[in-house]
Amino acid sequence: MLTRAARLISVLLAVPAIAQPFSPEESRAQIQIEDGFKIEVFAAEPDVVDPVAITFDENGAVYVAEMREMEVLPALEPGTQATIRRLEDRDGDGRIERSTVFATGLSFPSGLAPYKGGLFAMCTPDLLYLKDTDGDGRADERRVVLAGFGQGNAEHRFNNLAWGLDNWLHSANGHGGGKVKDPSRADAPTVDLSGRDLRIQPSDGSYEAEARQLPGGFGLAFDQWGRKFVSQNETHVMHVVLAERYVARNPYLAVSAMGEDISDHGQPDAPVFPISRPQAWRIERTSRRAAKEADKFRPSQLQVSGYFTAACGVTAYLAELFPESHRGSLFVCDAAHNLVHRDTLSEVGASLRASRPDRETEFLRSTDSWFRPVNLHLGPDGALYLLDFYREIIETAASIPEDILAKLDLRAGADRGRIYRIVPDSHREPYRPPMLGGLTSEDLVAKLADGNAWVRLTAQRLLLEREARETAPLLKAMATSDPNPLGRLHALWTLEGLSALDEDTVLACLSDAHPRIREHSIRLAEAFLDR
Repeated sequence: MLTRAARLISVLLAVPAIAQPFSPEESRAQIQIEDGFKIEVFAAEPDVVDPVAITFDENGAVYVAEMREMEVLPALEPGTQATIRRLEDRDGDGRIERSTVFATGLSFPSGLAPYKGGLFAMCTPDLLYLKDTDGDGRADERRVVLAGFGQGNAEHRFNNLAWGLDNWLHSANGHGGGKVKDPSRADAPTVDLSGRDLRIQPSDGSYEAEARQLPGGFGLAFDQWGRKFVSQNETHVMHVVLAERYVARNPYLAVSAMGEDISDHGQPDAPVFPISRPQAWRIERTSRRAAKEADKFRPSQLQVSGYFTAACGVTAYLAELFPESHRGSLFVCDAAHNLVHRDTLSEVGASLRASRPDRETEFLRSTDSWFRPVNLHLGPDGALYLLDFYREIIETAASIPEDILAKLDLRAGADRGRIYRIVPDSHREPYRPPMLGGLTSEDLVAKLADGNAWVRLTAQRLLLEREARETAPLLKAMATSDPNPLGRLHALWTLEGLSALDEDTVLACLSDAHPRIREHSIRLAEAFLDR
């Protein structure tokens, strides 16, 4: 009987050493997607390369972070080659016709978020604010908001930026950590981010650590009720249950973790079902582990394929374009296995459980081994946007033995990259985002009850940016009587962000019939009483 190492080597001999790249349409044709859905090329090289993060502003512009130095190691110094592009669909056909370099000379960009006509960009070791003030399409304003984020392996840096219901901007710790401060203020506090995520409040410049105390990774998502999820290589979905600020109230309370792995189909060894063939170098690496270091690895780690190893980009689908069965689902990429996985959520006590809706298949998977899904994003049109890094090798040098590394080209595919748009196959509308920037403040209040979370959060952000306190009567009426509980929730938090929340509104919401509204009302009542 063959040993495990011998079996792996026999497979190695049967696998081609080098697979060839495909054009965007050729690669798209190799993607199998769940029945009832289709996947379209939204943008591709040369308009975009090496995409890892995307965001949409309120006026239809699309911004993409291009991490052109992902494979560099040890990368203990800031990078200089990365860019952010601004993409535009100028004729409404759903494809990008214009690609402009918005900012260049950046270091490992991994998260983007629009704000006041500009853009926050996580570019470790800094969080930047970028803005085009003269209308030429390029950022001529560049300001360091926070400095001191940890560097090193590109997979482990701070990443993803997401606006929360709480009116703060959140970012995930890839377990790079760091000690950050605002360099523009001599008296600014230094915040230790070891084992913790970050949130910042742009309105007053405050920032603080957020709970994690779980292995870090690349990915950050909130569901419609503001519950937070992160992903990590082998643990594809984690719910961050408690916030740091609540645990910190009792310095004598020992809390080992503030979140948990919520998968019910493997913790952390959740199986996946790829259709791509494993790369030869990965088989060789695994055969060495099995032959010489088996006692250092779990059984799943001694398999070349079949378990999450590169989970990233966790995203909640929070719009109405997808069928009811898929709304509220979490989607997670595995870049090594060339697939996207879907989980449904169910309530279990104070947390949730993530369950696989289908057996022995995936929402999306490809036979193209260069297809590297690394992130997902809910679009303003209700579509799900998938970022394909498109590289022969997705790992950094730290993950590969030196003698194997010498035979590989980590830059293969560095001039490529794709963004796909996922919609139901019956959907015929091209990309036509709602233009929220030109709406009146009263119209934005109505958008707080929209069926798409992108629309709700963008309307909330714009009302705060405008300091639209004149909308307080409308917001109070919505918070206490709107038939849509999500509308009530967003109105409540918008009042908080405008410092227009009053005792009567808080008391009314504390007796709301919906348990999530009551939960948020308690949080807001505490903040209201603290003021």
